Amino acid sequence: MKVLLVLTLSLVTSLAMACTDFTGTYRDQEDKVYSVSQSGCNSLVLNNDAGTFSAQADGKYRISSEDQQARVLTAISFSKKDLIIDHQIELKVALPPEVPTEIIPGRIYTLFGKLGNGDLGVTTTVYNLNGQVLSIESTHHQKL
Repeated sequence: MKVLLVLTLSLVTSLAMACTDFTGTYRDQEDKVYSVSQSGCNSLVLNNDAGTFSAQADGKYRISSEDQQARVLTAISFSKKDLIIDHQIELKVALPPEVPTEIIPGRIYTLFGKLGNGDLGVTTTVYNLNGQVLSIESTHHQKL
């Protein structure tokens, strides 16, 4: 009986921790090809024409790029069947007074969902520095 209880608990725990596997090569709407390598629910590697990006999938923000004017913090996480890539942009220099903050992106939130045929449905929401939505775009990425 004790063994059955332990097996049941470990099965429930592993199912709760399971995430969709996004490993594969995809083509986006602009005909750009990228690949995803995933290590369980723990980490992700994205390869595209801009280079390679690796990250822990723990939902914690880490610096993903930085220059003299801005720093980008990125958090990767899995939520149910989806992959979330959340970029927050921090400006390091003050904007000139004539540039309205309402038009400057402050966050780019991308949700990847795997479709039944293996393709990806991707929804990207761009927020301004004040947290208001600038745009929402849904695209289809074909699995190659």
